[in-house]
Amino acid sequence: MSEIGGIPSQIRALLACPRCHGGLRDARADGRGGEAGRGTTMRDGTALVCEACALVFPVEAGIPVLLTERARARTSE
Repeated sequence: MSEIGGIPSQIRALLACPRCHGGLRDARADGRGGEAGRGTTMRDGTALVCEACALVFPVEAGIPVLLTERARARTSE
């Protein structure tokens, strides 16, 4: 079982974007923009990004926060 951000792969496979119901993939927010995009640094450096609408959702203490009001738009540098 592979875990990224403390989320088991079986659980990640069930998660969907609350806005558009698109699939979510792991993204790293490294403070320099990283894959999650500029300005999306999360406290523990992990995030989930929607493949369809590009919203970035934080993962806090291994728990994905799938609230649109906490999500950020993915931006490119």
